[in-house]
Amino acid sequence: MSNSLKIISWEERELGCRTKLLYLPKKEFPLCTIFIVIKAGSSLDPNEKEGLARLVFKSMITGTQKMDSKTIPFEIEKIGASLDVYTSKDFTIFNMELLSKNLLRGIEILSDILLNPVFKENEIEKEKEKALNILKDEKDDPALIATRCFYEMIFQNTPYAHSSIGHPNSIKRIGRGDILKFYQEKVKPENSFMVLVGDFNENSFKILEENLSPWESASSVHLEPDLKISKNEEFVIINDPDSTQTQIRMGKFSSIKRENHDFIPVIVGNAILGNLFTSRLISKIRGELGLSYAINSSIQSFKYGGLFSISTFTKNESVYEIIDVIKKEVDNFVENGIKEEELRRVKKFIRGKFPSTLQTNSELAGKMAEIKFYNLPKSYLKDFLDRVEGLTIKEVEEAVRKHLSTENFSILLLGRADEIEKKLSLFGKFNIKELKDV
Repeated sequence: MSNSLKIISWEERELGCRTKLLYLPKKEFPLCTIFIVIKAGSSLDPNEKEGLARLVFKSMITGTQKMDSKTIPFEIEKIGASLDVYTSKDFTIFNMELLSKNLLRGIEILSDILLNPVFKENEIEKEKEKALNILKDEKDDPALIATRCFYEMIFQNTPYAHSSIGHPNSIKRIGRGDILKFYQEKVKPENSFMVLVGDFNENSFKILEENLSPWESASSVHLEPDLKISKNEEFVIINDPDSTQTQIRMGKFSSIKRENHDFIPVIVGNAILGNLFTSRLISKIRGELGLSYAINSSIQSFKYGGLFSISTFTKNESVYEIIDVIKKEVDNFVENGIKEEELRRVKKFIRGKFPSTLQTNSELAGKMAEIKFYNLPKSYLKDFLDRVEGLTIKEVEEAVRKHLSTENFSILLLGRADEIEKKLSLFGKFNIKELKDV
């Protein structure tokens, strides 16, 4: 194991406001990273108001009782800091990076944004317009459309179905009252935690305590999304009459979670299948047959479920062939197992790559937040490589059989239907939708 992983050991304390603080001193450079993690993501969006969570957190940085939409970026720039906010399906992260000498002012700015947002109507409307423009631009990207529609198909009728940005109609329905209600119910100290990595001292904790002391709890609100997944396979073609190539998404719902004992063997198995340049799918589809320039298989694990998927594209006349080859390759992979050389190669890749993902303060803070949010053991970073190195072929093959088979595989195609539908009925009954309707 890399020595750099052995010394990553952070501490945790509870602040007076009842939120937890994870902190890791790193004195090599005069820099600090602060994460504020709110356990509220797009999976908590109300029905027909998808995009609300993201809009709440984007609007928080447009104005407080002390600073307006122009003052906030000015104050951040004045101390040489950066501030980003990202909303996923399960959580939201405010990420500030700055020089250590400006940490105290950074804490003041972040605390003001967290505790005192004013949500002015005109600023909310600006954020809604930005979101609508992003969605408008995505209409010109078939790959993004295919991926969005695939998520909607796999997670249909669940809070994981939509992207965090929402839909044009749902964004338009969101009002200031919705934003205030979400903020008041979800942005609470017991539903949050903080991560601090870098060159800081004991006085930093005092400043955090002082600035966050007014942050008060509210009545308890149920924060788990209702996730009931149908495991029936589906086959959908989205007709794009002008398309000369077809976007292909294949896969199924995965119940595997980060804390599952199978998670690491599945990640290793998936790397052998289609997540490295030397993987089987790339070797077959790109190298041997030349059916596509790129193909990738992935495992995505959220808090309450996930997705095993394969993504690629090909010319319209090759759609049947590439789907047929993919299914046969995956079936062969699951049924006949992996080779010792494949496992050795992936272990070597992970052994070289993993330590390099823990170099910056932001990367470390991200891993610490991940471990905290998914309730992983604190020793996870130190144990990860040992777990990978100790994996046997049998362990990987057993995990692959349980989680990466083509059973209940769904297929979504985005392309010109009249050119690609021939022979596709051999894979099962399919429905055709028009691009303008998705």
